[in-house]
Amino acid sequence: MYLVFVFAFTYASVAAVPSNPSSDCHTINNNYYGWEQKGTHGPIPPRGATGSKGSTGERGHKGDRGMRGFLGYQGHPGIKGATGIGQKGEKGETSSNLVEEVDDLKRKYEEIVALCHRVQHPRTCADIHVQDVAMESGYYLISPNPSVLKPFYVYCNVTPTAAYTTFGHDNEKEKSVPECEAIKCYSQHITYDDNMEQIRQVVLQSQSCRQYLKYRCQGSVINWPTGPRASWSSYNGEERHHWGGSAQNYSCACGDTETCVDQTKKCNCDKNSESLLTSDEGYLNDKNYLPVTNLKFGDLGGANEHGWHTLGKLECFGTVN
Repeated sequence: MYLVFVFAFTYASVAAVPSNPSSDCHTINNNYYGWEQKGTHGPIPPRGATGSKGSTGERGHKGDRGMRGFLGYQGHPGIKGATGIGQKGEKGETSSNLVEEVDDLKRKYEEIVALCHRVQHPRTCADIHVQDVAMESGYYLISPNPSVLKPFYVYCNVTPTAAYTTFGHDNEKEKSVPECEAIKCYSQHITYDDNMEQIRQVVLQSQSCRQYLKYRCQGSVINWPTGPRASWSSYNGEERHHWGGSAQNYSCACGDTETCVDQTKKCNCDKNSESLLTSDEGYLNDKNYLPVTNLKFGDLGGANEHGWHTLGKLECFGTVN
């Protein structure tokens, strides 16, 4: 419709053009544009008052999150700094007290470890007594050396202060020596309730061991100027000539203390008096030789010459660390 209007308007304008176009161009302009001459502008009216502020519109919806930017290029590594030069400090002095304290702590720790092991695997009656001070005398299972022997039972003799691992034998009661005159003519073998390997393992694991030995005599000597007339044998059969209470060869306890009935002698029996009944006795306590396995006596051929021997149980107490 717009095209029809333009066409009609154009056609009317052309029809109104005079026959002599050049004669009146002004008329043409007036007919075509609807004005003859532009007038001057009127005065600008004063600015109107500012309108009141409109109400705040509703808040728009939050826009979608933009895409993450590209990762920037890694920067060049910085220049390595120069190596500092420090002075080595002087070696500090070790306090002697600190060293002693450390050694003491190590020793105590080792003792605790050893004690825990003994509690789990008692080697002697003393180990059992450590964990049970209320234990009573009786038979207990011990294991002095598991790498060598299986555990076995021993008799523990408990006193108010200690528990002794004991080994009995067949000659604990006093026994009369039969008549015989020659040197060491009488021989008595000792048989123990336990085998020698078990006994020796306990001896080695104990702090100390002892065995009571007594010879009661009348006119029968132990030693004589020409040589010993009596002896006892160690666990391995070695003849020994030191007697209970003494560590010296050919001597008894009274010889060490110079209290024998004849102070020129080393044993009471060496008085060799058929009218005097006396004795020599004491503990053998050298672990290297115990237990006693044999006793030998002589000089008993006369009518008034007599002798009696007594050998106690082997007793061991304490446990080596």
